[in-house]
Amino acid sequence: MKKTLTAAVALLAVIATVSGCSSAVKPHITISTSESEEVPSDTEVPVTEPLLPVIPSIDEDNTPYVNDLPQVQFSSEDLPSGFIANDNIWVDVSSVERESQPYVFYVPKLRDGSEDADSCNARISDFISGCMSDERCTGSDFIYFETNSHIFSVLITAHLDSGDDLYMCVTYDTEESLCLTNEDIMAYAGLDEDTLYGTAAGAVRNVLISRAPADETLFTDTGLNPDSTLGRAADSSEDVRNAYDATFSDTTLNTEMPMFINDSGEICFCSDIVSAEGPAYHTEAYSVSGTTYRGSTVNGITGSASLLDINSDGIKEYIERTSEGTAVIYRITEGSKEEIATVGSTSLRMTSAYFFEESGFESRPVLRVKLPADEGSLSYELILVSSDYEEVTRHTVTWSDTNADGAITEEDSFLLDGSLSSYSEWYDLTGIV
Repeated sequence: MKKTLTAAVALLAVIATVSGCSSAVKPHITISTSESEEVPSDTEVPVTEPLLPVIPSIDEDNTPYVNDLPQVQFSSEDLPSGFIANDNIWVDVSSVERESQPYVFYVPKLRDGSEDADSCNARISDFISGCMSDERCTGSDFIYFETNSHIFSVLITAHLDSGDDLYMCVTYDTEESLCLTNEDIMAYAGLDEDTLYGTAAGAVRNVLISRAPADETLFTDTGLNPDSTLGRAADSSEDVRNAYDATFSDTTLNTEMPMFINDSGEICFCSDIVSAEGPAYHTEAYSVSGTTYRGSTVNGITGSASLLDINSDGIKEYIERTSEGTAVIYRITEGSKEEIATVGSTSLRMTSAYFFEESGFESRPVLRVKLPADEGSLSYELILVSSDYEEVTRHTVTWSDTNADGAITEEDSFLLDGSLSSYSEWYDLTGIV
């Protein structure tokens, strides 16, 4: 047997962005007037209400984004029934309503008309049907990985209200019109049953190391470092210890676990991984190099294409990477997709920005694009899209480390859309200090 495994509260009209240094505008953060006093990089910046999310370092791309704006309800009539994503997949869009709350499921289907593709699509439908009938499930989305001209994978993620996920993987060979089995995927990666465990265990180690503090040694020659954060948690909690042991057991890491191939050609796995915080473990999808994948609830775009709600209306947009290193953002329409914008980088994430309007500073969800910049500089494009897609507002903000101290301070240089800006405005728009 083969084993494949709401509109934003207000229309984002033209936003009047005013410099925090302007005499007509009260700065959103407290700025020293002393030329000699610096704002240390490790000091919390005092902020007037409402507070921006705390971002722990100047380039932290993994901080969870929490959209605290009220969401309006949308009906199933607002959703397209489906759209053509690319040459290989069609996406069905379905919803289920529970207690007047709609939950949306984006379901990729193979477009090849082969018997194997039909069989894969039937299994995908069964998986999603089960998720839609499960009251714990709050929706589903996917990441599309195009490995080469004829092999692609789809990772389907069903999100649970507990914060955990369920995964299903499909890898397809368009030349052979076949869904690849785990055995096929292992052969593609040059693995067999004897070498799989070591590869998978190494991948899990890479995931855990990527999450450990930078100054911490997580593993020693003999195994888990008892002096590490995870080591101390395992020593003090039987649940964490059992989860750690289960994470690396051969009943978890074996030929039966879901597998797929990412867009770099790496073999990837889905399994339970121990956590030192919260529940003892979470089900994760990850590559051999330690990259984790979790649909569009996590910040950033991974794979060749995925989904992200960039205008906070409860309906996700389709974002596609290009071979030129850019990303194209599409609005989903009935049967197709409509381009909204092309951005000059694939390093994207949702975040909050504060804009000054007549009523004062207001928080807006923005898509933040990290742009190429010289050493000692950071540059981002902020994109705001209205719920009806009529207004697309774009701003570019840049910081340069004028005094070469490695910290973002008021003495540095700041630009907004090419014009001189301020430390306070930089902070309002990026939250980065």
